[in-house]
Amino acid sequence: MKRSCISCFIICAFACLVSSTDAAIVYVDKSYSGPPGDGTQASPYTTIATGIVRAIPNIDTVRVKAGAYVETITLRSGIDVIGDGYDVVIINGAYAGSVVTATDVSNVILKGFTITGGSAPTGGGISIDNSTITVESCLVYQNSAGWGAGIFAGSPNASLADSDLTIIDSTISTNITAGASQAGGGIAVSKATLTIENTDVRYNQCANLGGGLFINDNSTANIDRCSIMDNIALDGGGIYWKSSGGTLRRALIYGNTSTRDGGGIFLDISSPIITRAIISANTANTIYDGSAGGIYFFYSSNAALYNCVVDTNYSWWRVGGIYCENSSPMIINNTIVGNNKYSSPGGIVAPAPSFPTVLNCIVWDNGDDLFNVQANYSQIQDNDPGTQNSAADPLFVNAAESDYTLQAESPCIDTGHPDPSFNDTDGSQNDRGAYGGPYGPDIAIPADVDGNGCVNVLDLIAVRNVLNDDPESGGLEHIDINNDGYINILDMIVISKHLTEGCSSQQWP
Repeated sequence: MKRSCISCFIICAFACLVSSTDAAIVYVDKSYSGPPGDGTQASPYTTIATGIVRAIPNIDTVRVKAGAYVETITLRSGIDVIGDGYDVVIINGAYAGSVVTATDVSNVILKGFTITGGSAPTGGGISIDNSTITVESCLVYQNSAGWGAGIFAGSPNASLADSDLTIIDSTISTNITAGASQAGGGIAVSKATLTIENTDVRYNQCANLGGGLFINDNSTANIDRCSIMDNIALDGGGIYWKSSGGTLRRALIYGNTSTRDGGGIFLDISSPIITRAIISANTANTIYDGSAGGIYFFYSSNAALYNCVVDTNYSWWRVGGIYCENSSPMIINNTIVGNNKYSSPGGIVAPAPSFPTVLNCIVWDNGDDLFNVQANYSQIQDNDPGTQNSAADPLFVNAAESDYTLQAESPCIDTGHPDPSFNDTDGSQNDRGAYGGPYGPDIAIPADVDGNGCVNVLDLIAVRNVLNDDPESGGLEHIDINNDGYINILDMIVISKHLTEGCSSQQWP
């Protein structure tokens, strides 16, 4: 009995020890200049690599203080590595390989770093093989590689998907692929599962496939509330999706350039579902060769485009907006406006044997709106034949400012396909264009107090500026979100709960 009690005491004491604050955190601080550190807050290690090696998996977290750390690191399972913020903590690989490597690793969060100065065959910034990793609140900047200059996940030699990468609230910027086999200036995945949320992918370059993202070889990519902007590649300036599936939702694909095909997105034998995205101002830029400034469907008949705005994309050769080659995708409830090429057509082109389903769309001001395409229940400026099409002005609220919502008297309201399966979110008959149908956004957001179509920090500021004012004076009732008769911290709490809902205006459908 006594021996049993002593054993219990020892076990309890050890449990208390490892759960204490000091035991759960291994500290790293480059500026520490005292005796050799032991990882405590008073005596930290001076390199991140040492902190990771000394940490206990599933117990310790490595906490990195501000500073520029010139090193490369290898992650270990069960050890989160958390920096004080990407604006103050930099890991510079000095072009000596991948800055961060994860091989056969699981249950790891990498958060709060700028990751730069990497150079490797795959994953100059972060290289992930057979691992499950979350990258959060990081800036992956100015790295180079043959595949995935910013981040690479997967394995070209694996038979099945072997990596699971999640990227949240991060920026992948100004990374460049280099070498004979180039793919994915910003991010490349192969045989992997990729989840990206609230992340910017911009200013990345690839001389081959996928300036921003390259999604390859039976991967699944689910991309939500991201901006893919100002990236450059031969094909797929923004995204090149090859032999893979997934979803692209509430995204902004803007200002990307392909020097050949698919300025915004190139789908190659792939079947993603794209909903509530804006694909705008992208360019396919080679004279006599560039096709599809917006989207290029290549042998991708199972792909679908719902409730998207495809506008002001440009191509030197074939079609500014959407080109279908041996593809018959679903194109339903979209607004396709102002796309052009050096000579028309500019809207949707689908030479045989492509037969896309174009339904409940507005295709307007594209030079030649449709070529070898039949649309139904759609607003077509050229008055192309089809069931229940119309050439009447759709009456956008402000097309000059890219606001393609509909005026109250628009002929596109309640004139989409009458089958109830196409009804708007309020149950009424389908409105044509990007804001109608069952996948359409709810235009009014109660927490959008400044009325710009987005729930974000500006709404918090709007409430803060009138805290404790009388909501019934000065027309402030809309700021009293919870309708309790006061403008106070409770209204700010309501907004905070909606901050991840993004936007429903023309900026972020």
